[in-house]
Amino acid sequence: MKLSLNGEWRLRYCLEAEHMPAPETWPEISARVPGNVELDLCRAGVEKEAFYGENLYDYRKYEFYAWRFEREFELETLPESRLMLIFEGLNTYADVYVNGQKVGSADNMLIAHEFDVTAAVQAGVNSLLVEIHSAMNVAREKDYPVFMAAND
Repeated sequence: MKLSLNGEWRLRYCLEAEHMPAPETWPEISARVPGNVELDLCRAGVEKEAFYGENLYDYRKYEFYAWRFEREFELETLPESRLMLIFEGLNTYADVYVNGQKVGSADNMLIAHEFDVTAAVQAGVNSLLVEIHSAMNVAREKDYPVFMAAND
């Protein structure tokens, strides 16, 4: 059984901060998956064309945002074997939920990610949520050691 989840998703976004408002209050636009949030923001009329003039600078603020991609999918029956959810790319720090149950996390955008969702799905309508965290904010929390090298 193969089911493509490409296509239209709902996208919510908010400045990622310690005390964020409830996700239900975040702005919502339509998004295309696979895709790009900058293009989604432009299509929704939230931002101007990124690759025209200096408009790209207007997008810098979004490096500090959290993103929530949401959609539903339907399974007529449950498969008899394991059901895997496969992402060809998640940018970069992400948590994935099926029907409110966390099924996996990602911390590398350059590889595919597979999550076993067998225990999380149900016959009928299922919800899928992908939370993308700001890579800039995650980097701020890390302690990067400084090394000095001696020249011989």
